[in-house]
Amino acid sequence: MSRIQNLKQLMPPLNYKLYKGQSGRVGVVGGSIEYTGAPFYSAFAALRTGVDLAHIFCTPGAAGPIKSYSPEIIVHPFMMSVEDAPHTQETVLKIVSRMMPVLERLDVLVIGPGLGRDPLMLDTAREIVNQAKLKDLVIVLDADALSIVDKQTVDGGSFVLTLNVNEFGRVVKRLEIQQGNMIETSKELAKQLGVVVFAKGEQDCIATAETVIQSDERGGPRRCGGQGDILTGILSAFLAWRQCAKRGNWQSPLQTRDPVQVMESTLDCCWNASYLLKRCNLSAYEKYHRGIQTGDILKEISTVFHELYE
Repeated sequence: MSRIQNLKQLMPPLNYKLYKGQSGRVGVVGGSIEYTGAPFYSAFAALRTGVDLAHIFCTPGAAGPIKSYSPEIIVHPFMMSVEDAPHTQETVLKIVSRMMPVLERLDVLVIGPGLGRDPLMLDTAREIVNQAKLKDLVIVLDADALSIVDKQTVDGGSFVLTLNVNEFGRVVKRLEIQQGNMIETSKELAKQLGVVVFAKGEQDCIATAETVIQSDERGGPRRCGGQGDILTGILSAFLAWRQCAKRGNWQSPLQTRDPVQVMESTLDCCWNASYLLKRCNLSAYEKYHRGIQTGDILKEISTVFHELYE
């Protein structure tokens, strides 16, 4: 069975019986005074793919702009930078305690889009990861959140790391992994950390400790900033569906806790996220050519998804 068919088995049915939230709840941690677009693209891509609810946890300074982009996203201005609050463990715990009632209701948590490198934001992200692991959330780490990645941080959780070429190089160097070809290095990184590695490039490479798959879909020849944020949103939607299917929100072959089957379904989610994004990029490129922007790709998700999967 193809990976497209595998994803179709995870998709929530359109049968009038499901209620709000049963088709997935996604959270995005990110959004600072400098970066408000990235978390929006991630959260809205998840909604356009088909989850029911998307939350963003950002700084107060980022909340207003993000809310103005879309009324569909639920925005929580709980995150703080060193300009907003003292950089202490007490501050970190206070921020995370405000987030917990929402985190407990999520299926997937994306950490990183628009997070920035503020030390208080990064320490808060570490504590959010610790609490999310206790709640059995699937966690996608992207962008600046990759700077907190080490064995201790990811131990005991379910993680997908989405890395561009520069981020991949920095993480591999920091963990002192000998860098060879992309396939072998991705596999070694996945093995050392116990995560799924999604290495982005002309051919996206998706690796576990035992398996490596590649997505050969190239998309359009023009790349623009923010495309990776859309990827995290699409991926979070597919992973949320997987979680909902596991819980039995609808009839699915994945109503199992077999770890091999669950891991294979994670690979299916990653491959299809890559495939859908690049097809959306191509569709937008055919309309806007060199002038393509991230928002143009975002507009293509619903239509291209319908053509490929419905």
